Amino acid sequence: MSFDWKSLVGTVAPGIAATFGTPLMGMGVRALCDALGMTPAAKEEDTHAALEARLATASPADLLAIKNSEQEFQKNMKSLDIDLEKIQAGDRDSARKMQVDTRSKIPAYMAVLITAGFFGVLVGLMAGWLHTGDSNAIAPVPPARRFAARQIAQTERQALGLPLPAGAVAYYFS
Repeated sequence: MSFDWKSLVGTVAPGIAATFGTPLMGMGVRALCDALGMTPAAKEEDTHAALEARLATASPADLLAIKNSEQEFQKNMKSLDIDLEKIQAGDRDSARKMQVDTRSKIPAYMAVLITAGFFGVLVGLMAGWLHTGDSNAIAPVPPARRFAARQIAQTERQALGLPLPAGAVAYYFS
């Protein structure tokens, strides 16, 4: 299982992480690279791989540098008059407009499925049918399919900038 460097950045520097999945992601990645003394690679995938490797073994000094970079990044965004929340709200608004135009039932089905799955696992844990150590009982799939599901969920998180259940809730209620 690979290290999820984006969730670490989301914890240490939420403003930079808010650029992930937006047109401003390059600025966020550049701020991270500058904070860690790295030079971005020519290919985006190579830069992400280098960041993953570096952040997997990050020291407290590295995390402090990222935190300081976050503050500088926020100042720069404010001076450029860029509101990341407004960009994300616009993205959700365009998704809602698409839904009005196409009348697709898939977002509603996904929301019901995600919500039912979440509460199903929650009830199973509270009733004692599932235990936190029973990861195979919660997701009894072969490793290859588990990897594919993880990749799909990661892509979805990147696209929404949020975990999948939070994205479903944000779609309808924000």
